[in-house]
Amino acid sequence: GTPITNTTSQHHHHHQHHHPIKEKKGRRRGEEEEETNPQRPRPRQQPWPTCTPRTNTESREGRYEERLGATPPPDRRSERKVTRHVKQPHLGFCNLDQTRTGSWLARHPMLLLAHLLVAGLSFSPPSLQIKTASRAQLIFPGCHHAKRASRGRADSDLRLAPQLESRLNIRRRIMLRSNRQQTRLRVAAVLECGTQMVPQQKVKEKVVASVARTEEEGEEKEEGWHPNSWRSKPVQQQPTYEDREGLGRALETISSLPPLVQHWETRQLRKRLEEVFHGKRFVVQGGDCAEKFSDCNPTALESRVKVLEQMRIILERLPPVLAGKNKTIPVSVIRRAAGQYGKPRTNEFEVVRGVNIPVFKGDNVNSLVDTAAERKADPSRLLEGCLRAQCTMNYLRSRMGSGMLEYIDPETWRFREMDPRIVQYMRLALETERGNGPSAGSHEVYTSHEGLLLNLEQTLTKPLPQEILRGFVQSETPKSSIQFSKARHYNSGAHMLWIGTRTKHLNGAHTEYFRGIDNPVGIKVGMDTDPDFAVSLVRTVDPSNSPGKVVLISRFGAGDVKSGLPKLAQAVRDKGLNVIWFVDPMHGNTRKTSAGFKTRDFESVLSEIQDTHHILKEHGLRLGGIHLELTGEDVTECVGGSPVTPPLTDDDLALNWKSACDPRLNYQQSIELALQVANVLSKDLAGEQSLNM
Repeated sequence: GTPITNTTSQHHHHHQHHHPIKEKKGRRRGEEEEETNPQRPRPRQQPWPTCTPRTNTESREGRYEERLGATPPPDRRSERKVTRHVKQPHLGFCNLDQTRTGSWLARHPMLLLAHLLVAGLSFSPPSLQIKTASRAQLIFPGCHHAKRASRGRADSDLRLAPQLESRLNIRRRIMLRSNRQQTRLRVAAVLECGTQMVPQQKVKEKVVASVARTEEEGEEKEEGWHPNSWRSKPVQQQPTYEDREGLGRALETISSLPPLVQHWETRQLRKRLEEVFHGKRFVVQGGDCAEKFSDCNPTALESRVKVLEQMRIILERLPPVLAGKNKTIPVSVIRRAAGQYGKPRTNEFEVVRGVNIPVFKGDNVNSLVDTAAERKADPSRLLEGCLRAQCTMNYLRSRMGSGMLEYIDPETWRFREMDPRIVQYMRLALETERGNGPSAGSHEVYTSHEGLLLNLEQTLTKPLPQEILRGFVQSETPKSSIQFSKARHYNSGAHMLWIGTRTKHLNGAHTEYFRGIDNPVGIKVGMDTDPDFAVSLVRTVDPSNSPGKVVLISRFGAGDVKSGLPKLAQAVRDKGLNVIWFVDPMHGNTRKTSAGFKTRDFESVLSEIQDTHHILKEHGLRLGGIHLELTGEDVTECVGGSPVTPPLTDDDLALNWKSACDPRLNYQQSIELALQVANVLSKDLAGEQSLNM
């Protein structure tokens, strides 16, 4: 397979189709003259030289020039053999020199395809460039991949024509995208053209058509969705910024920050919620009504970590003890934290000391200070909120990573504030937790907030890595019924988001945004929610009807849950929607005292949880979690709730009111509520009833 030197090739006729790979090493000098005899039979044709040859052969130094010559007339005697060999698509259209390079590429089809793709797409924009870097690197002159792949050959054996080499030198600095689907389309187009022996221009046209067809199919699949497609819909609850340039700078800075959560974490939460759908897990979702920047400190954060961790232990370990069973249902915690800085408001303005000023909409919009200047929407607060959310997330991850062993110690529990009848059971529950350790997924960190400010949510939206997504689907599909194939974007600001009561409009901007992200999505439903509207909204947000995607969070209130929830539950079940049911017993039970304080009664909160659990059970459904506004501090914002100490009354609310918006359960009330819910769950565990989903 040694190529002829330039000296020898000068004696050949320029129309002679010479095949250096057929020459024998032991040929005598006199035999070269006999090769020019036209009456001498031509040597046997190889399959791949049937394309346009190049007139100048490669020199000893490995340099050659690419000149297109006329295609020699076909040899009829070898036509049958050539046709038989052209069935190999990677050999039917190669336009390579008859040198070591051509011979080496002919024996490596994948490298040959990469060669052709680079040569054939030199005219294309960046979106049409080669997608598989590992293959493309093999043909870059001088790269370590090429030398290693050559199996000892010199680098000169892998050099390309000067024109092609100059193109590659220009493209070397361009990042090669890794979309394998478009690469397969390009390869298929080249192979199809190669089997038909069509010109190279036809290959280009087919590749462009294939890529355009793929992009059109993707647009049809998403039905025009884009992270900013919500702007074409009517939007509500958005602040008005006077400093538009400052808003642009803040959003640009936020877009350059690392993601708060990773896409695989949101997928993991989807799996946990699928377990909830099948009755294999329970969820407690809780935290502040509206986070404050000033609460981003170790003391405040630790109080919230402590109360939610102890509630998890109660809800997970106490029901088996009360039911006398060994079966344990794991409990996951989803925190209203690391981003719950915005709040929707019914009124845009309020009167303070005779002055009409904007209402407080959360620390990432304006200040709680009741002056006109401080209540203006400040875009710099969006950036500060993201930075404080990062600090909060770092603290949560470090605390969960420590194992939380201190909260298994009975000395850290305030048993004196519990009903003495339940204390002995709690000691047994703690012994079980200490002996068995935390259950799978119990210390995974999940955060959530209401997706309210769409400018911010759009900035936090990231595309899903397709190659990682495909690997995840292939490994998890046999074990999971979740459909991830249509996912393209996710919100990197939280693991789960929800649509509030004031923004859940079927043709609204918030619904348009939420239907395109991969995160689990909660939807608040209550007395203002028509059952048919709820069905349409769920189908819009989750067309695939995948378990773990949509969570319906009911908030009817203790007085209306028995009349409103049955109709909604029946409609959801009749339509076969695979949704998860949470109960929010807080917002439907808010009232205002004579002194002007908003508060909630503990008994009403507990009553709505019990009634929701019972109604869903009657309809063959299951309560999968509770959604609470709480804190680990000893605040006085909700009344009632203590079986030992005197319960809080309306007159006590002014003692330690700290909330930035709505009233929250304090530490004692939160623990008492967890004990009561554990008692409800223990009855289901004792009955071992199988619910129809």
